[in-house]
Amino acid sequence: MGQGAGDAPGMDYYETQVELEQIEEMVFADWRLPNLQKKEEVQSSADGLAWTDVRPKGLTGNLDKRRTLLTHLKRNGLRGDRGLGRIREDDLRYKVWEDHPAPDSRAVIFALMDTSGSMGEFEKYVARTLFFWMTRFLRRQYSHVAIEFIAHHTEAKRVTEEEFFTRGENGGTSCSSAYRLALDLVREEYPPSRYNIYSYHVSDGDNLPSDNDPCLAGINELLNVACAVGFAEVNPYNRPSLLISQLQRLQHPFFRMARIRQRGDILGALSDFFRPDGREAVS
Repeated sequence: MGQGAGDAPGMDYYETQVELEQIEEMVFADWRLPNLQKKEEVQSSADGLAWTDVRPKGLTGNLDKRRTLLTHLKRNGLRGDRGLGRIREDDLRYKVWEDHPAPDSRAVIFALMDTSGSMGEFEKYVARTLFFWMTRFLRRQYSHVAIEFIAHHTEAKRVTEEEFFTRGENGGTSCSSAYRLALDLVREEYPPSRYNIYSYHVSDGDNLPSDNDPCLAGINELLNVACAVGFAEVNPYNRPSLLISQLQRLQHPFFRMARIRQRGDILGALSDFFRPDGREAVS
């Protein structure tokens, strides 16, 4: 409940925005799309502006609110004061922008989510959270990236982003259906000669036994054209899975696998999926 009207001066409040931006800046700084390459017909440079420095003087329109606030809080902390006070002129920080030609390289990321009946509330939470942060990372760091959302149980569907994050399904699990659909889209819309191809799959690994070999075949076929393929197993109870056992024996430099037992493992899985490997042609 609010405190009613008052005559005290107001105060700008940026804490939530600053916290989210600061978290993203720190976390995303070390992430990359692995093995990203220049592709034919998209090798031109996309001219743009790059933030190259922060200075105490500059244009009002280039005021960096986050760094201004952090400078203010640091000054107050050195004096023993906690919290916000009056922003002084020497707290102000401005962004300095320069022309910066950025390499232009296209990519498509297939987000594959298991929505079968075996995916409980925790499993759904993990899958949606992982893909939420993956999507924010891709859109913040890359200009020419398409994200294809694929939900599957025994059948796979190409869905909208809203459907991907809100709708649930039931029924059995056929992981191979997601890879078949992704491969169809590669053939029809995303030729490897023009697109860097990535696939990231979140599932509990509770797959139909008869589908394990087709699933492995689909992953191997995708690895023939992809820059990276990732599989995150959500398994809070450490249940055995024949599919996971087979995937763990898959030896390919572009295949990355993660196991998520608790919420704190989500960040580690993403960091493993997007760790730099030194082979990128485009950073």
